[in-house]
Amino acid sequence: HGMLPLVQQALAAATAAGHDLKLFGSPWSPPAWLKVPVHGNQSMTGSAEPNGLDPRPIAQAAWAKYMSKWVEAYGDAGVPIWGVTVQNEPEFAAPWEACKYNASFMASFVRDYLGPILKSDHPGIKIMAFDHNKDHLEAWTATMFTPGSAGSYVDGMAFHWYAGGMDRLGDGTFGYQNVAAAYSLLPPGEGKFLLASEGCNCPGTKQKDWLRAERYAHDVINDLNSFA
Repeated sequence: HGMLPLVQQALAAATAAGHDLKLFGSPWSPPAWLKVPVHGNQSMTGSAEPNGLDPRPIAQAAWAKYMSKWVEAYGDAGVPIWGVTVQNEPEFAAPWEACKYNASFMASFVRDYLGPILKSDHPGIKIMAFDHNKDHLEAWTATMFTPGSAGSYVDGMAFHWYAGGMDRLGDGTFGYQNVAAAYSLLPPGEGKFLLASEGCNCPGTKQKDWLRAERYAHDVINDLNSFA
């Protein structure tokens, strides 16, 4: 109940202050009925390997249309959606809402289903691929922009600041060479971009923690220096 009113209030405050607040959405899981069963069970929690989305064309088309309808519904509620990522953290079969993709499956899903539907229903929307840690950003960018792949529909590559299983103090401290390498793979002159889409200081919350603040500053500066 609280999500939509909160976003509406944030938009109103930004508009009143003369700012253009851009919003993007990122699904954590398709509905259970659109996922590959794990041990005979369809669930929004966790994911099959290597891909969690039901590969049947009717299922992929349904999920793409579902995402388009979500964008439409938020727009009808006065919340325009600037962009979407295809999947939050597609390399992690998390023990909560999750759905794994490998790069080639995400590329074909965007090329054949999500891209055509979203760009038809919402021509101005931005589609971002990957949306996971920097260590594999370069490889996923190469796959998305291989000729004949999803590059005509993918507007940008999203990425997170996490150190991928290392000590949590490593979050926001490394991987910038991968960001710069990914940038070099983007087609020039087409407005493609890299977006740092998530960075949470974990675990828990802390007040007056300068180390956490400095890591954020370090990460933002180095992302910008790496063309994100």
